[in-house]
Amino acid sequence: MNHSIEADGNRWQKALADRDLPALEGPLSNPGLTFVSRGDVFELGAREITPENAFQLLSYSLAWGLGMRARNFNKRLDGLAEDPERAAKLLVRAWTVVRSGERAEDVYSILTTSKGKAWITQFGPAFSTKFLYFAQGPDVPPRYLILDEKVASHLHEVDPSLGPITIEPYGPPTKVTSPTGSPPIILPPVPRASPG
Repeated sequence: MNHSIEADGNRWQKALADRDLPALEGPLSNPGLTFVSRGDVFELGAREITPENAFQLLSYSLAWGLGMRARNFNKRLDGLAEDPERAAKLLVRAWTVVRSGERAEDVYSILTTSKGKAWITQFGPAFSTKFLYFAQGPDVPPRYLILDEKVASHLHEVDPSLGPITIEPYGPPTKVTSPTGSPPIILPPVPRASPG
């Protein structure tokens, strides 16, 4: 929970204001460099489900996932700014379904098509699943995983019976089962991990 990333509050505030997206609360609302911990983002996931809180949760999960390098930062926010009302409805719906404990396939399909295309431009599986992961809040064991190629390739370390998992980028969803009898994990199509 203490795993933290460094982020630039000034950069976030300016980028969101330039796109008429909701202003941030918490550490990223402060000027200059700040740290955002995994616990900070999980705490946002415990809030009341509202469009405003959904934007906070998405922004913080994005900041946590991007870090200081923030590759494609502007493109991602441009995608969100294309239709913020639609994005808010999708995020609230996804968060609500996470809270109700629906099947992973149903949860993931709200933000990502079965072919790995994002329902919110620039928020494909690698970032939409970060939102879903943190939407679970801090009080329950994570059920919905962050799914990118890097995470998927290490799932066997959590359950060695799974063996190494190879996923075709943007291929069909992958069903991973364990001989131990635990429920199968459905992995939506995922993008290749970016280097570094």
